Amino acid sequence: MTTKNKFDLTNNTEIDTSELKKLILEINENQLNNIGQMAILESIMMEIDLKKIYNKNIDLINNQGEDGEKIVKLYKKIRNKDLDISLVINSNEMSKELGYGYFKNLRAGCQDLLSSISGYVTEISYLNEIASETLHKDDIKRGYVDVVENIDMDKFYQNVYKFLTEDMDSLSYRAMEVVSVIPMRISRNKYYDIIKTAIIKGLRSSSKEEVSILLDRYKTIFNGTMEEDYGQRFDYYFRKTHELKKFDFKDSSLDNLLELHNDTTEILTEIDRIVDVIRKIGLILNRYIVINLLKKRLTKLDEDILDILKLWDSCDEENNKLEEEIFDKCKDRIKSIEEDFGEDNLKLQEIITEFYKRESQMDEESNNQLLKTQRVLSYMNDMSLEKEELLFQNQIEVVDDNYLDQAVDNFIEFVDRNIKGMPNILRKTRMRRLLCLIEFPFKQPDEFFNYLRNSIESSSKEDLIANINLVAEVIAKYRTSK
Repeated sequence: MTTKNKFDLTNNTEIDTSELKKLILEINENQLNNIGQMAILESIMMEIDLKKIYNKNIDLINNQGEDGEKIVKLYKKIRNKDLDISLVINSNEMSKELGYGYFKNLRAGCQDLLSSISGYVTEISYLNEIASETLHKDDIKRGYVDVVENIDMDKFYQNVYKFLTEDMDSLSYRAMEVVSVIPMRISRNKYYDIIKTAIIKGLRSSSKEEVSILLDRYKTIFNGTMEEDYGQRFDYYFRKTHELKKFDFKDSSLDNLLELHNDTTEILTEIDRIVDVIRKIGLILNRYIVINLLKKRLTKLDEDILDILKLWDSCDEENNKLEEEIFDKCKDRIKSIEEDFGEDNLKLQEIITEFYKRESQMDEESNNQLLKTQRVLSYMNDMSLEKEELLFQNQIEVVDDNYLDQAVDNFIEFVDRNIKGMPNILRKTRMRRLLCLIEFPFKQPDEFFNYLRNSIESSSKEDLIANINLVAEVIAKYRTSK
C-alpha cells in the first residue's frame, strides 16, 4: 500500500521536527511491508523458474557426484515443500528449524558450491579468452589484406574520446571495455604502480575485513587455483581444467586453437548451467531470509497476495499451466508494489534530507528500523550471493593507511610471484583482466590515451588493424544497443 494519500510534502519546512521523524518511520514501515510482500511474490516466481532450469539440467547435475547430490538436496528442500513459502511466513519467529540461522546456513552451502566451481571457470576462461581473441584477430587480418597504408590515427583517437565522453556515467566501464580488447604493453613496474594507486583509492573508505575479502577475491580472479576448495570439489571439472592448462600456445596452429576454443566454450557452458541452478536456489533463500526478518509485519497480507498464496499451495508439481498463471499474477502484483515503493522512496529521501538539515538525530531504536530496511534491501538486491561482510557495508572502523598500503603491497607481491615463469601470453592476459576489474585505474584521461596509444601502435601493421577493429567493435556494440 502506498503512502501517497497520507503525506503532503509541499511544505515540509513548516512541519515540526518530531512530525518529520514520525513521517520517516511511518514511510519506512510501509516500505518494509512492501519489501516483505515482494519477497513472497519473487520467491514464488523464482521457484517456478528454478523448476524449469533444474529439470533441464538434471542429468548434468547428477553427473557431479557428491556435489551434485548437495545441489539435489538443496533443490528438494525448496521444491518438495520442506521450505514451503507458507511455512516460512507462518513459522514461529523463534523456531530453530525455520529460523534466520537455518536459512543463512543453506545460503552458505550455495556460496561454498559456487566458490569451489568458480576457480575452474577462472582458469578455463583465460584459455578461452586467448584462443577466442587470437582466432578473431586472424579473421580480421584476413579481411584486410589490401588495407591502405595511411591510417588516420588522430581520427581514431577522436572517435574513442567521443565514445567515452558521450555518457559520463559509464565512462569508466567503457574505458575498461576498450582496455579488455587491446594488447597490454606496459612495463611491469608501471603496471604495479597503476594497480597499487587504483586499489588504494578504491579501498580507502573500507574496513580491514572488507579490504581482506576484496584482495583475496582479486587473488582468486587472477589465479583460480587460489579458491579454497580448488581441486577438492567437482572432480570432473578439476581434471578437465588440469588437462586443458597443458595447452602450448607457443607452438599451436589455428586448428589447435579452434579446438581449444570449442572445448573450453563447451566446459564453460556446462558449468554455467550448474551455476544457474545453484544461484537460483540462493536467490530464493535470500528472499526466505527477508521474509523471516519481516515476519511480524507479514501477519496481515493484502487479499490478492493471500489469493496467490492459496493458488500456490494448491498447485500440483506437474500443473505447469497453473504455475504460469501464478507467475503472471505475481509479476503484475510486483509491478504495482514497485511503483508504490518508488513513490514512497522519493518522499522518504526528501523528508530525511529536511530532517538532517535541521541537525536532528534519530534515536537508536528509530535508527535501527532504518538500518533494517537497508539490511533486507541488501538481501533483495544481492544477485551473486555476496559475503555478508560486503553485503551490509556496516564497518565499525575504516582501515588505516599503513595497513592498506601493506596489504596492497602484499597483493602485488602475490601477483609478481604468480607470473614468474608463466608464458608471456598467459601472463599478459591475467594482468589485463586484473587491470579491467579496477574502476578506472588511470589517474587522468591523458594516462589512459597514452596507454591506448602504446598498446595500439607498438605492433605490426596487421596487428594494428586488428586492434583498431576490436575497439571499433566495442563502440559499435554500444551504438547498436541504443
